[in-house]
Amino acid sequence: MFDKILERIKKTNSFDSAVSELEIASRLVNHGCKLKIEQEVGDKKPDFFCKNGKYEFFVEVKTLATADETKKANNTARHIQSACNPIFPAGIMFKPLSDPHLEEIESILREKTKYVIDKKTDSEVDIPNILKLYLVSDESPDRIKKYKRWYRKQEKLGILRKGNHGLLGPSDNVRQDYRAKIRIDKFAKERQIPTDKTGILVLVADFSFWSIEYVEKFVDMIIEAVYELSNIPAVVLFSTKVFADGEPSIVEKEDFIFIRNYLYGDIKEDIVIVKNRFCKLSFDYENLKKLLVQH
Repeated sequence: MFDKILERIKKTNSFDSAVSELEIASRLVNHGCKLKIEQEVGDKKPDFFCKNGKYEFFVEVKTLATADETKKANNTARHIQSACNPIFPAGIMFKPLSDPHLEEIESILREKTKYVIDKKTDSEVDIPNILKLYLVSDESPDRIKKYKRWYRKQEKLGILRKGNHGLLGPSDNVRQDYRAKIRIDKFAKERQIPTDKTGILVLVADFSFWSIEYVEKFVDMIIEAVYELSNIPAVVLFSTKVFADGEPSIVEKEDFIFIRNYLYGDIKEDIVIVKNRFCKLSFDYENLKKLLVQH
């Protein structure tokens, strides 16, 4: 079934988009859906057609960062996390780094991490225009409070957007609302899902930490961007979480469903189902939620 997607995974320029499509497709199949990959509808070719009982719809999957941006940013994040191990750093990377520069940064971070662990304290690492991190010993009794105080301070300084927690960046990848709008605009121009067919747009982020306040702003932007897409009842946002505290929870409001800290396999995710109030087709959002978060 997934042969076409697996073939694209072998190519550098389509790796990230193919992986995202495979993740979404395999999830729907695992939850009882029947899929047809790249089923042609006239001159259109959506990523896949999904059928679950009486429910059926087309799906188009987009990533929020380009392949090159994602590869370099993820490589930088992996090196930083490795250097800070076993502490998970909070903060932001302002730009991706090449390997020679990464070695220098890793050396600084290893030394700082050792200090934090040995002293059972906290410390900030601020390298101008490269990164700003905050490290707290796992043995610090008020570890979570320290992180929260630091986040609030950075938000007031305008360094971190409200609701973004964890290790973020580079800064151009943090602007996921802006990138989402670009992807939606492109989706609207391409119109791979015929206008008389029900379709779902899925936007996949790499790593994010969303608060309910940030989600509400994100949702407003998406609704404004999709108002002309009268056959698209829902836009779904996926975000993998490298580090997350708190139990899974679901917030349901008029315009969206926010599924937070959902455990899928060995990873946690945030999932947002945005309801397009301008859609002229009937749609069962509760069924879509079940398809995405069933165990």
